[in-house]
Amino acid sequence: MELFITLLLICGACLLFMQYYSRPIEKPDRLSGRKVRYPKAPIFIFWVTVIYVSAFRYGFCDTGLYRDLCKAIGTDYARASDETFAINDIGFNYLMIFLNRCGFHPQMIIVVTSVIIFTIYARAIQKYSQDIPYSLLLFLMLSYCGMINGIRQVLAGAVIFLGLPFLRDKKFMPYALLVLLASTIHASAIIMLPLYFVISGKRINWLVWVFFGVVVVFFVAPGLANSLLGTLLEDSTYKDYLTTEAQMGIMRLLVAAVPVALSIVYAVVEYRTRGADGELSESDRLTDVLINMQLLSFGFTTLGLRMVYFARLAMYFEGALFLLLPRAIKGSFNTPSARFVKVASIGLYTLYFAYQIITFQSYGYFNDFRFYFKIW
Repeated sequence: MELFITLLLICGACLLFMQYYSRPIEKPDRLSGRKVRYPKAPIFIFWVTVIYVSAFRYGFCDTGLYRDLCKAIGTDYARASDETFAINDIGFNYLMIFLNRCGFHPQMIIVVTSVIIFTIYARAIQKYSQDIPYSLLLFLMLSYCGMINGIRQVLAGAVIFLGLPFLRDKKFMPYALLVLLASTIHASAIIMLPLYFVISGKRINWLVWVFFGVVVVFFVAPGLANSLLGTLLEDSTYKDYLTTEAQMGIMRLLVAAVPVALSIVYAVVEYRTRGADGELSESDRLTDVLINMQLLSFGFTTLGLRMVYFARLAMYFEGALFLLLPRAIKGSFNTPSARFVKVASIGLYTLYFAYQIITFQSYGYFNDFRFYFKIW
């Protein structure tokens, strides 16, 4: 727990430094629409701290399990497609075998995945966020603990998140290649392929409404969803999700509802300001994508009340919130009101973060959260 507190103190100091030394710029950034320049040193220190602590953590939730799996798979590439092995995702298996063949300690799988995951999200926030300190705060409070659990699915989600510019520019083929790559890391990532047509359209397009129609049907008829998933997950390592009675808590749904409500308000306000046929910048097109991603995330989170498998699918939209919420707040309110909403959201998310920490602590997940430096 002491290591986690140290992480929070260092990252918190970096956020304060960023905010205090921010300076306005004459021309808004083309990609993000950002009107402020932030010092690079604290951003760098923030991410180095996050990556370093994550890479060399000894335990947290399933961290030890992945270290054991990396050791168990050995150095024979034939094991990557061995149906008797605990993981059938061939891409992730190849990664573990490659690290073993290089002579690394099994801890290296934690190091490599941490570097990839957090570097991708760091780059996205620095490139696309309109308010970098606020985005980093959201990342720390809402997603960090989740991103050091479920390594394969988080890694697959990070790979897909690289496709943001392809979604924005409606480039299906490069996006599809990323999804196919991610599906070799976690098979469930393949669902992001058909969802491309929902996400890449205009904000709250008619396909979004079709998606929510399906959500309603699955929610009132969970047996239908179970039957469909039974077909999709047949002979898969994820078929066990169909037999679990675990469901997502209502607290997570309430937290997810807040950015959705703000997204809808933002969409309405901007529609009235710009009009349906107004000219779109690259930043505007990205906003369309982020709003659609946030709505789909909420749909899967809602279905998580029926079956936990759906809540896990929301992980593929994890980064949308960091980038969208600063835009939605600034675009929906005048400056004094936006400041109040931002401060209020920080307070509420801090309470939710404390709730998560207490829950994790009660399960003993922080007992092994300490440094472990073996890589050879």
